[in-house]
Amino acid sequence: MITLEIIKSKMKNYIINVQVDYLLINKTRNRYPIDSLTGNQLQISINLYKLIMNIGTIQSIYFKPTNRQRFIDKMYLAEKVHDDDRLLIKINEIRKQLGSEKLAKISEDFGIGLALSVADYLYRIDSSTVVPIKATNKRPDIRCFTMSNEELIIESKGYSNQRNLYNQKVTAVDQKNSRKADIKVVSLTLINEEDATSTHFVDPPSEPDADDIEKRKKMMRAEHYSSVFNFFGQKELSEYYLLMMKKIGNENDELVVNDKENIFNKIKDTYVTIGLNHRYYYGTVEKVGKNKYTFLGVEEILLYFRGFQNFEVSESDISVEEQGNLYFIQKDGVIIGSIKNIEPFINQIHTRGGEIKHFQEHTTLTDVDNMDVIHFEIFTKYLFEENNFEVVTQKENYKDKGYDYVVSRNGIEYCVHLKHFKNPKRSIRVDDLELINDKRKVVFITNANVSPTFTSNLMTIDRNLLKRAIQKPDRLTDWLEN
Repeated sequence: MITLEIIKSKMKNYIINVQVDYLLINKTRNRYPIDSLTGNQLQISINLYKLIMNIGTIQSIYFKPTNRQRFIDKMYLAEKVHDDDRLLIKINEIRKQLGSEKLAKISEDFGIGLALSVADYLYRIDSSTVVPIKATNKRPDIRCFTMSNEELIIESKGYSNQRNLYNQKVTAVDQKNSRKADIKVVSLTLINEEDATSTHFVDPPSEPDADDIEKRKKMMRAEHYSSVFNFFGQKELSEYYLLMMKKIGNENDELVVNDKENIFNKIKDTYVTIGLNHRYYYGTVEKVGKNKYTFLGVEEILLYFRGFQNFEVSESDISVEEQGNLYFIQKDGVIIGSIKNIEPFINQIHTRGGEIKHFQEHTTLTDVDNMDVIHFEIFTKYLFEENNFEVVTQKENYKDKGYDYVVSRNGIEYCVHLKHFKNPKRSIRVDDLELINDKRKVVFITNANVSPTFTSNLMTIDRNLLKRAIQKPDRLTDWLEN
């Protein structure tokens, strides 16, 4: 399990190479750091934790608001970075263990995260306004405001192969130009294992649009928080900030005002609070491992309509240690806490009639369908561990034998084989997997429907049984031992 302690151990800055087209450097504008560059090639430092937050904020566009947090899921990217001063990605390991399709997805993730990090360095982004662009047709990835109140649009591409990357340049420029903004750029990121990962910013800025900049900025800020808390699995906060965005657009919409007030009251009544640096934060506490918890929340002032409108981002992110717990407070007022000492929260949780749940308990079958193979494996291991099974340390290469891992309970070992499908409603036959004749006990878990199979040493948990196991995890023990 990736924890904030692991992230903290990687909090040193990683060096990346940056190339900027000369046409992007505007000496007469002189508003941004990019305008002061004397050359078009430079090296900058990137923070891994911030990089992962950037990725999650943008990629949450692909998921409906849910109570399951994906923040911990995304932390696995930290394992894919070499221990080096430069940002070196474990490309060969990813390709060998996870395949080319997953390598492409990880390349895309790093491309998005680095695009935002480089844009912040060159244009001084207002981090509280960063949002993904939602559309079904060709569109750029990211929009935000700079600290100089100009709207910035970024189209991001990330690849592990330079030829594939630059073949996408024309498409990226077209996508970038499909939207109006004050500044439009294309970011091309090449992840690398032998040399520092590089990001190339191309295409000159466009002419500014005449529009209500302040209102657009506030609405974009609300959408930003909705996206962040969707990533965190805090459905109430995500929906709350969507309603905040609608209210900014029309303060006289009574239905929106009433819905927003109802969620506001629920947050105030059920969320716990923590005071740090003379400020208060509202959030939720969830278990992520044995005696390990997270606190995810937001600064109190951002819950109030006028406070939200007048909020100003801080100069920098900070980390605070308090009562044995570590908190990361971002410039935009979002807080993430790695909690070892749960005592500061226990009384509040009990007083408010709540309980501390494992973040995986919020998982639904839809969440499972949206997982990749890595997180499907992590989730199924969680189900076994909740039933007091032990995940056996590999003494042999089970994957070469067609298994993903082995679990044991009461001296009996079970070989687990997983199959995750993007199209989960398909029907498959287990005989095609060549597992039935294995002499050991086998558990086959999939999110697809499986045709009935009868064999003494094989237990199949298909889509229907998986849904029941998600709803009541202790059913797993009954199925395997009875």
